[in-house]
Amino acid sequence: MWSANVMAESLPRLLDKKPEMVRSGLEDIHQLTKSCLVEVRTLLFELRPNALIETDLSELLEQLTKAFSGRTQIPVLLSIDSEIDLPSSQKIGVYRIAQEALANVARHANAQQVWLEFHNNDSGYALIIRDDGIGFNLNETPSGHLGIQIMRERAEEMNARLTIESRLSIGTSIRLFS
Repeated sequence: MWSANVMAESLPRLLDKKPEMVRSGLEDIHQLTKSCLVEVRTLLFELRPNALIETDLSELLEQLTKAFSGRTQIPVLLSIDSEIDLPSSQKIGVYRIAQEALANVARHANAQQVWLEFHNNDSGYALIIRDDGIGFNLNETPSGHLGIQIMRERAEEMNARLTIESRLSIGTSIRLFS
């Protein structure tokens, strides 16, 4: 929001001299404020524990990816089943794992594109998050980087299986299966 405010204050001074910069600046302000609104909505979900339980998982995942894209400028292609009926503990676990996976992409991957899929059928569900980033060596994860461990612990608590595949210069794929 601070950036949008600074831009809005400077644009009137450019109106007469460089109108094309004003148009571009207004578009930037629009994008910034749109991202801020998505971010605030996501924070409201986080601050109200019941909101995660009461909101459909497909909507939670859509909101999460919009906030991620707004913050990082990395597009996310979504493929989410519209009818998702999971117990609350499973739904929150899936959401938290997706949240951590996207946070790791933002911090480490240097990705240009992310794909998030969630499919649910009679035999279970699958959450798949892939990126086209720099990848990493799973055997050389630095100490103090707890994201992968946190995702594994959550998956174990949910009686789900988590697999992580990563190849240098190709990207990373995280899969959660029930």
